[in-house]
Amino acid sequence: MGYATPTAAFVLIFFVVPIGIVARMSVSDWKLFTGDQGWNSGKNFQSAMDDNLLWPAVWFTVKYTVVTTVILLALALGLALLVQESNRWTGFLRTSFLIPSALGLASASLLFYALYSPQSSPCWVSPTNPFPSWVRRCPRSGRRWR
Repeated sequence: MGYATPTAAFVLIFFVVPIGIVARMSVSDWKLFTGDQGWNSGKNFQSAMDDNLLWPAVWFTVKYTVVTTVILLALALGLALLVQESNRWTGFLRTSFLIPSALGLASASLLFYALYSPQSSPCWVSPTNPFPSWVRRCPRSGRRWR
């Protein structure tokens, strides 16, 4: 139970519970602001099937999925074959493929490092000062609270 408990709790809270809520909403008369107004399982699905925009939307989604999958698969296979053989461009191409991932991870790491740093964080709270630095400054006078 020990090691898998946090992952199981995360999956339960953020995947299983929302799926259950959506399933309950799909068989209910669920208004936007008033919430659940009672059970009407057949009416929701019947009105979806009777909608003139449903089947064109489904067909567009299928076409889009097939076309983008084929294009992306061909592009990825071509790029993989391009960098498989060793030549003078292989190092450059491998680096250019890796840089977007590495830069995103590095910039997020630096951002969170600065956010939690006591020297640069706008919301650092120290034991002697319970308020963040942006709370201590009076917005109207510019004076600092004591």
